[in-house]
Amino acid sequence: MRTGQEYVESLRDGRRLFIDGELVTDVTEYPPMQRVINSVAETFQLQHDSVYQEVVTYVSPTSSDRVSTTYLPTRTYEEFLQHHRCDYARTDFTYGIMGRLTDFMSAFLLDQEISLRAGGFTDADYNNPELQPLVDRLLNGPDINAEDRLQLMKLAWDMTSEHFGSRQHLYENYYSGDPIRNRVNWYQHPKRVECQEMVKRLLEW
Repeated sequence: MRTGQEYVESLRDGRRLFIDGELVTDVTEYPPMQRVINSVAETFQLQHDSVYQEVVTYVSPTSSDRVSTTYLPTRTYEEFLQHHRCDYARTDFTYGIMGRLTDFMSAFLLDQEISLRAGGFTDADYNNPELQPLVDRLLNGPDINAEDRLQLMKLAWDMTSEHFGSRQHLYENYYSGDPIRNRVNWYQHPKRVECQEMVKRLLEW
């Protein structure tokens, strides 16, 4: 597993950025980026910290090496809880302001792969003699058969969530959920005081 220092060194790869007309050749030495880089480096270092290691890493069944828990395929309730503990630990460590760490996209793709395996049915899947009885049983509605319902669900996805549909609009407006409902949830959430204390610690840090 990569250490925090190894992460910092990986950024010294000759990349060149132009920021407000200024050429930056080493992002690790650029003051406005140093705190963010250090925060990300510290999350890598958590994987080697005895206090956090069992939470933020797990032993890969294929390589027998320790890897980030964010790469754990979540298929059971216990695995879901394991993921949750990892996410909570990293969120608490970064005061909730590092929503997308360096492994965000790889973890997202893993979730997509599992979701497609679970529900990404195609016409060929429906015609599979082993899958068809399951689809008929699970998707059959009171006034619609499973095959028609499956096609309707795919059409709804194409219209609202595909790249050529309204996905970008939904993403920009409701990425974190409905704003009004989120506000209500915040005041009703049992961890509201705990979150407020976290923000207070950050402001006093």
